[in-house]
Amino acid sequence: MNTGIRKNRPYLRYLISRMLNRFGDSIDVFLLSWLVYGLSGSASLSALAVGLNYLPTILLQPLAGAFVERIPKRRVIALTDAGRALLVAAFLGLYLTGNLSAAVLIAGTFLISTLEAFCAPSSNAALSGLLKAEEYDSGVSLYQAGSRVMELAGTGAAGLLISTAGSAGTLAVDLFCFAAASLLMSRVPEAAACAGNRRGESGNTEDCAAEPDGVSAWLYSLREGFRFMKASRSLLLVVSAAAFLNAALTPCNALQAALFQDVYRKGSGALSAMGVCTTLGMLLGAGLYSAAAGGREESKKGKVSIDRILLGCGILMGSYYLVLAGLGLGHPADAVFFPVLFTASLLFGASVGLANTAVSVLLLRVVPTSFMARASAVMNAGCTAAMPLTSFLVSGICVRASVVRVLAGTAVPVFVVTIVLMLKGTLKRLNDFGQE
Repeated sequence: MNTGIRKNRPYLRYLISRMLNRFGDSIDVFLLSWLVYGLSGSASLSALAVGLNYLPTILLQPLAGAFVERIPKRRVIALTDAGRALLVAAFLGLYLTGNLSAAVLIAGTFLISTLEAFCAPSSNAALSGLLKAEEYDSGVSLYQAGSRVMELAGTGAAGLLISTAGSAGTLAVDLFCFAAASLLMSRVPEAAACAGNRRGESGNTEDCAAEPDGVSAWLYSLREGFRFMKASRSLLLVVSAAAFLNAALTPCNALQAALFQDVYRKGSGALSAMGVCTTLGMLLGAGLYSAAAGGREESKKGKVSIDRILLGCGILMGSYYLVLAGLGLGHPADAVFFPVLFTASLLFGASVGLANTAVSVLLLRVVPTSFMARASAVMNAGCTAAMPLTSFLVSGICVRASVVRVLAGTAVPVFVVTIVLMLKGTLKRLNDFGQE
């Protein structure tokens, strides 16, 4: 780890606050869908609750990014965490009095996603202001690794908490996470969370703290942000790379239930174990990036070679789909099936962790702090939109093709796009961004 990171107290407070938020969020994903199904007995309502999570990110976040750009970022993050704590407290109170319904939970899920539409761009912008240029690699990779740990811990803890403390106890833990995250974020100095200290930005705290002065100012900020993004070829390439990664992940997520039930003939435990291996791999990938970044910084050889990381990730991701399809065609014995599946899932997760960290670092390199909330909001919306669009495409293809064929076929565009980007020099240009 970069030695400066250890001494950067505002960043460390921000990091712990975001880890608490991510832990609570992982509990939310499991607990709310569990409660919706338990209260309604309807799988379609559970699916609706999940689908609603995407809408504010896709539709609202680009508008929210322009709004929060003109507000102190620490304040936005602390208030949205406090808002989530209040929503969980309302769920808990209604649950204890027997008045909680599936409709209330679905509406609450939408409100939570709306708050996240404001929090996510603020969080990215705050991270940009908290790190110096030489801390990007270590700071982002540590954040990504911590996020993976909290996702894994939260997902595992949710099931354990429900079985031991019940839904009420789990809601109480969730409430504590968001309340603590809000309090801790409120202790991050506003100047540090907003400082524009990169590529000649003034870092004027008063400008950062200025309140929006009406709809016209918001519209101007929104228009200015889109002009910057349209003119920044480097940012467009970074957003395209992130969207491609999300699209490449979607077929696996969309078809894994059918794959395990109808093709592999395995239970939910095997699917869960595969998910754990993938998440551990993502943690490993973020850790590998951090180690590589630390070594390069200490030896003064420059930044991590992002083009090679993305090339390797594309090859590993395409290969993973071939492994999944091959296991479905070969139907090997369990003694072969599980070691191959879990090893491939670990490597696949590592490739995703490396790629996610690399793209996050690229975003910090190519976007000035003053545009970070708007740029990251549009990137999040575009990347999120890639998932349902790809899901619809996969759904249509599955009408005429088997799950195994769709998975094997997915490897082809992943390989082709990766190789074309390499031959055209696009990956190399991505690596060069921010070097000046």
